Amino acid sequence: LLELWGLPEVVLQFYLSTGLATILLTCMVGQLSTQVTASRYMLDYTNNYFALLTVWIAMCIEFSGVLHCCYALQLAVLGRASSTRQKMTKTTTVFQDDDSGDSDNDGEGGALCSTIFFWMRVLFSIALLLFCLVVTLAAIIERKTTMWDGVPVAVSMLLLVVLLSIVGLLEGMQIAFFAVSKKMDSERILNNDHNNSKTAKQYAQWTCDLLYNQKNNNGRNLPAFMIGRQLCVVLCFFILSRILTTSTTSSTVLNIPTFIQSNFVDTGLCGALLTTIIGSVIWQLIAGTFPYVF
Repeated sequence: LLELWGLPEVVLQFYLSTGLATILLTCMVGQLSTQVTASRYMLDYTNNYFALLTVWIAMCIEFSGVLHCCYALQLAVLGRASSTRQKMTKTTTVFQDDDSGDSDNDGEGGALCSTIFFWMRVLFSIALLLFCLVVTLAAIIERKTTMWDGVPVAVSMLLLVVLLSIVGLLEGMQIAFFAVSKKMDSERILNNDHNNSKTAKQYAQWTCDLLYNQKNNNGRNLPAFMIGRQLCVVLCFFILSRILTTSTTSSTVLNIPTFIQSNFVDTGLCGALLTTIIGSVIWQLIAGTFPYVF
C-alpha cells in the first residue's frame, strides 16, 4: 500500500487508510450524479421501467412490516399536532387504508382486518427494532464491534446518537425541500398552520429564498444542497458502520443463539435496520407530513 504509484506516506494514510477515497467514490459515482439529475428533471427521471420496478420492490419491502414502527411514531406526531380529534381520526383512517391497499368500499369488516393487520406489523417492527437496539448497545459495551481501537465506549455511544441525529435531519431536509418546492411563494407563508412563531417562519422563509427564489439562482441551489448533504450522509454512515458492525470470535453478544448471531447480527442487518429506522425513515415521514415546519 505504501508503494502505490510512489505517493508519499502522508497522502496514502490520509486518502486511503482513513476511507476518504471510498467515501468520495461512493458519493460521486453511486449517488450524486443520479440525485442531481433527478432533482432537476424529476418527471423524466421516473419515466422508465426500472423506476417502476424499483417502486414495486420498495412497496413489497414496506408491506413486510419490518419498518412499520415508523408509522406508529408518525401517527403519534399527527395526533399531537392535530387541532381537533376529528382531524386526527380522519388522518389515521386514511393512512391505514392506504397502507394496506384496501379500497374505500371494503366495508367495516375489511377495515377492521386492515387495522388489525396494520398494528400487528407495527408491533412486530417495534419488537425487531428493540432487539436490534439492545444487541447493538451490548456489542458496543462489550467492545465487539469494528470500532477503531482506543476509542472509549462513552465516545462510541455519543457518536452513535449524534451521527444518527445528523443523518436523520439531513434525510428529513431532503424530503421537506422537495415537498416545499412544489408550492407557490404565497403558500409557503400563508399555509403554515402548524407553527405561528414569527421567528420560525422567518427562518423557513430564508431557507426557501436561498433554495428557490434567489436572483440568478436558476434553480441550482437545490442540487448544490443535494451534493453537500450526500457527502455528509456518506461520511456519517462510514463512521456509523464502524460503530454498528459487530465482530465476534469466540462468544456471541448477550449469549444469543449462534444461528441468529451469524445470519442476522454479524451480517450487518441489525445495524442496517437501526440506521434505516432511527436515522432515516422516521425523519422522512415526519418531514413529509410537515415539510414547511421541518
